[in-house]
Amino acid sequence: MKRYQEALILAINKQAAEWFGDVSVVDAADLARFLHSVKGTAATVGLEEVAATSSELLDHAEGSAKRQWNADELRPFLYSLLKLCHSFDTEPAPPEELPTSSGVGKGPLILILDDDPIFLMFLKESLEKQDWVVMTAVDPSKAIAYFHDYRPDCFVTDINMPQKNGLEVLSLLREKARQLLIPTIVISGYADKAHRIESYRTGADDYLVKPFDIDELIVRIESQLERKRSLEHLLLVDKLTGAFSRNYLDTAYERLNGHLQQTKESFAVAVLDLDHFKRVNDRYGHLAGDDVLKGFASFIKANVRMNDMLIRYGGEEFVLLLPQTGKAETKRLLEQLLSHFGGRTFEAGGQSFQVTFSAGVVEADIPGLPFDHWFKLADHALYAAKEAGRNRVELADGQSDKPMTKKLNVAVIDDDRAVRDLLNDSLRAFLQDRFQLKIRTYDGGVSYFADDGWASREPQLILLDGLMDDMDGLEVLQRLRAMPQSDRFYIIMLTVRKSEWDIVRALEFGADDYLTKPFHMNELAARINRLLRRMK
Repeated sequence: MKRYQEALILAINKQAAEWFGDVSVVDAADLARFLHSVKGTAATVGLEEVAATSSELLDHAEGSAKRQWNADELRPFLYSLLKLCHSFDTEPAPPEELPTSSGVGKGPLILILDDDPIFLMFLKESLEKQDWVVMTAVDPSKAIAYFHDYRPDCFVTDINMPQKNGLEVLSLLREKARQLLIPTIVISGYADKAHRIESYRTGADDYLVKPFDIDELIVRIESQLERKRSLEHLLLVDKLTGAFSRNYLDTAYERLNGHLQQTKESFAVAVLDLDHFKRVNDRYGHLAGDDVLKGFASFIKANVRMNDMLIRYGGEEFVLLLPQTGKAETKRLLEQLLSHFGGRTFEAGGQSFQVTFSAGVVEADIPGLPFDHWFKLADHALYAAKEAGRNRVELADGQSDKPMTKKLNVAVIDDDRAVRDLLNDSLRAFLQDRFQLKIRTYDGGVSYFADDGWASREPQLILLDGLMDDMDGLEVLQRLRAMPQSDRFYIIMLTVRKSEWDIVRALEFGADDYLTKPFHMNELAARINRLLRRMK
């Protein structure tokens, strides 16, 4: 807990120094937002005096008619808070036991939006102890993109944020959350009835007032996750596309597998995936992406037989089960569908665009095997279709379940030669059986950007040291996130325990995850596994 306290004290002092030094005036709204954030975070991490003082100052600030504060007015106003901060014991906290990777990243995905990165750090590490995957965002726009791209199992948001009010975000996501049965929880420093009612009207499923006990948040999330699971089991049709939902897949497969055992008549399993679907979302918006998904599902259902079953497997990926059908016949059918669907035109914002899809096909001809066996084969064939240029159908070898290795580019940026060598060896041992692996190591940001390899348009996993001599890790992170299509970079920041502020800034600048040195390699492996599941 003390590491979060130290980080909060440092953040308060840095903000005050910025206001007193470089900023001529401070808007009253920014001051109130700052005090509101400090109040909630301080109480949550055990700084009761700081929370109480912030609360008193917040009441005075909100009761004042001032619209702006200058430095001479702010100094005496914030004196009591800064005095408390300067009296805080900043001796380093005792080292904490490092977590292991048992179960890390295997549970439900929780997305949290809050403009206080210290509070996010606390929530992230607390919730990950439940074996949940936790994604965090300080920027509402990034949270919205995460929501659409990764479809979390639960969304947690604060209300009071500078760029966009949390309820505005909730309103924008309300219909999508309803369609996907994603529960939403509002956390806020506002305890009044009006904010609660407005949150529920905007679509919140629960409301929790800061400060709160972390165990209470965990119980509330667990309750919402259980409710989501119960509702999903009741639904057999995907509400957005009209295709069958994934819950129907086991039933459909068992029926076909039973028929195969009795009659020896094989059936086909096809995995279909829309090409460059993320670009559609990024360029035309997620509503246009939803229209494409609905149009695609409608098109497929209208052009296959009545007893063929289209199942939305997840995101833009579908499974098509074709009874009493061989792989050659399925390939011919899908190639016809490719030709016709690729000629369809979609409209968004006055612009027209077209979308294609790729497919992998396998013929299920051995009774008794689990669905996962055939799915992997068809999925490997789908990957081959993507590698061959997309907008095509590839057949799988049904007699072999040897996976086709996918490409993975990894960059290790650290000025410590021993760390680079250790990471290089460990990553090869961990990843080389699953990927066509290309690892490049760099002694700093300058050498990384000087290498033409970093400019590749392919996804890249980056392990980035926070403290380096030639170019600070945060500077490298900022430069990467400023590039076009920066979401192709999956970045894990490596920091030391004395550099909590680096973690705060890393979250603000868009790091996907962070790890503090020293760390166990199995913990790094778990976090990499988590990111790899997001990579397309």
